[in-house]
Formats: sequence, structure tokens, C-alpha cells
Amino acid sequence: MARGKREMPISLRGCSLRGLVALVTSVLLVTSQFAVAGVNKPPAAEEIAVYKAFMVYFAARTPNAQVSDVTAMLSVPLADHCLHGIKLEKTDAAAKDIHTLPQEIISATDRFKLVTIRPGSRHSEGLVGLLQLSEIGFDARHQYAVLNYDFHCGALCGEGATVVFKKLGGSWKHIRSCGNWIS
Repeated sequence: MARGKREMPISLRGCSLRGLVALVTSVLLVTSQFAVAGVNKPPAAEEIAVYKAFMVYFAARTPNAQVSDVTAMLSVPLADHCLHGIKLEKTDAAAKDIHTLPQEIISATDRFKLVTIRPGSRHSEGLVGLLQLSEIGFDARHQYAVLNYDFHCGALCGEGATVVFKKLGGSWKHIRSCGNWIS
């Protein structure tokens, strides 16, 4: 023990097994929340419908891809030039929330595959043809939906864009895309 410092030994004497289990469980729950910071429950049904509409749009232009099962944050500044008067609500939530995407956003085809990407990892390492989708921003009436995507098809191959959908007759239809980057 260092001179002048008193260490307080931890004693489990008198602690019940139930109390110890409760303590360990609490510590594990708290630390597991930080292990996947920001990742929460699957998207809502309306968001899933928009992701499905995006996949139809994307499939018409790209033969195949591996789709990251974790969304990225919506970059509102990147999307701004594509909005043309659409005012998004709750952009702060879309700019910080992250969801785990369900398999149902992918149609029954072998052209696309949902892959697990760990938060904070370098997702493009070893994955050619990786598509990452952002969170979705909606206008106040939920008539418009906006998302960003990044598609990495190789070391010097890829693109990213903002995509705008409009709800028409109960379905989400692609109305415009604005390129953010290309390589």
C-alpha cells in the first residue's frame, strides 16, 4: 500500500447470492448498452416500407450488394440540397439514432445479402459491394421520406447519394436522387 493512502478492501461477507447476482446483472446491462452505443430496436413499420422501396430503386441500377444491417446517421447537411422545400421533422433523432435493419427489407432474391457490421468497425475492409443506408427523415405529414446511402464497390469505386421518396396511394415512390459523392 502506498504511504498515506488507505485502500478500502471490498468484502462480500454478508452479501447474499441474490444481491451479488443483481449487482453483476446491473453492471452487465449498463455496460452492454455502451458496447453498441446508439443501436436500438428495429425500425418502425413505416421506416421498413421506405427501406423496401429504396431496395427496389437500388436493385434496378445495381446487380448485387451486401447490405449493412446497421444504419448510419442521416446527414441533414448532405440531404439539404435535395429537399427542394421539404422540411424534415425530428432531424436530430435521425442524425443520432441508429437501427438494426431486419431481413425483411431484402426481397427474396440472392442478389442482396444483409451482413452484420460492428459499430465503429471499418466496414469496407474485405467487403466489396457494401451498401450502407442512413436513418430516415420524414416531413411533418409523413408524405416525404429522405435517406442517404453509401455504396462501396471497390477501393476506387463507389457512390453516395440522398434519395427522396413520396407516399403516393399508400406506397413509397422514388421521386429524386442527388449525388453526394462518386469515386
